[in-house]
Amino acid sequence: MLSALDIHEIGEIIRKVRKEKGLRLEDLADKNISPATISNIERGIPHVNPQRATYLLQKLDIRLEDIPNLMVQEKEALHDLKFKLFAIESTRDAGNPDQALRQLKGLQVDDSHPYAAKIYYLLGTCLNKLTQFERAQRLLFDAIRLSNQNPYGKKNNIAAASFYELGLNSYHHHRLEQALAYVENGLEAFVDDGEGTHLKFKLIENKAVYLEHLERVGEALKIIEDHWDAALVSQHIDTILGFYTWRSELLSRLQQYDAASAFCLAGIEIARINKQHNRLFNLWTILANIHMSNSQWKKAEECFQVALTLKSSTLHQKDLAHAHMRLSTLYIQQERWEKSLGSINQAISLYKLIKDMPRLADALTTLGKYYCIQKNRHTAITHFQEALDIAHKYHLLNKKVDILFLLARCWENIDRKQFQLCLNDMYKVKHELTADE
Repeated sequence: MLSALDIHEIGEIIRKVRKEKGLRLEDLADKNISPATISNIERGIPHVNPQRATYLLQKLDIRLEDIPNLMVQEKEALHDLKFKLFAIESTRDAGNPDQALRQLKGLQVDDSHPYAAKIYYLLGTCLNKLTQFERAQRLLFDAIRLSNQNPYGKKNNIAAASFYELGLNSYHHHRLEQALAYVENGLEAFVDDGEGTHLKFKLIENKAVYLEHLERVGEALKIIEDHWDAALVSQHIDTILGFYTWRSELLSRLQQYDAASAFCLAGIEIARINKQHNRLFNLWTILANIHMSNSQWKKAEECFQVALTLKSSTLHQKDLAHAHMRLSTLYIQQERWEKSLGSINQAISLYKLIKDMPRLADALTTLGKYYCIQKNRHTAITHFQEALDIAHKYHLLNKKVDILFLLARCWENIDRKQFQLCLNDMYKVKHELTADE
């Protein structure tokens, strides 16, 4: 009896010989075997009757004694392609997605090939990195479709990886609910005994990120806590530090500052030992935020100074923007007005550059607060209104409530009609939030 793996490898041989002979599925079909069954055999579907595979071998004049040698040749060809894809993936991750894309386009592989799903996935990831999001999305859906038709695709967790990338795609377009749905699909599709164990933790981490951006902070913390022990034994340093980063951040958001500080310091030590500068930057910034929340301004400034010495060419601009944003708040508390304004404007420029609209709304709100302190209420109103427009466009309801309150305070002694309009709008948004609950 042929095993599932034998059937898959023989299916590859049948597909290859059929194509070499220039035959379509319909040309090979007869009253004993249908095109659909031939397709299933070629794709290595495990439940296919092995006798049908033997029948096809006879029809294609493939002798049984030649099978072992043909299987060796097919294994070598698959191994060579697997290595080539591994090299292309490294090229992409080294910051050369355009070069990786050219190499992938040079591969002559049809949709029935075992690595077709992997190739579609890699094409999609390269296009994601090149910000060609619509093309990337189509290819990633193709990767999911093909991976579900092929044992190799399932074993390699191509569907889960593609959902992860689709989540990033939606996140870039500020479709947070859709991004969350994709990572949940990815977690459902993930095969635990397949390849890429670190992928599961990347999906979990991004689920926490999307929940946090949706202001569902408690849920975000719970998912990190639920998978904490498994993440720490994963032996993937970026996974471990990602979990330390988000546990610290989320605990801080929930005002559990002592616990947040403890996890943050532990993460800093791990990142320092392993020379993970990007994670160090994030963790020192979070620690600065914790000290700010406790009104420990000197310690907070020291933390920011350490973080900013860790800037590297690979540092994400959003992380740098976030650090400048928090630093501006620190300077406001210290009444260092010029430095504060400089940091706010740097953050705003970076958020506009990377199109992080929720954070841009926060930065514009902070700029409005700055001008309120300076008694320049008309300028403050301008920036609050910009922030409100963003919050409205991207359905950031909690932010809308906060901004409307700040606008109402500005209008209170300037224009009672505008003041009342802000209060009315604030009530409507509050009502909408209550309805959503």
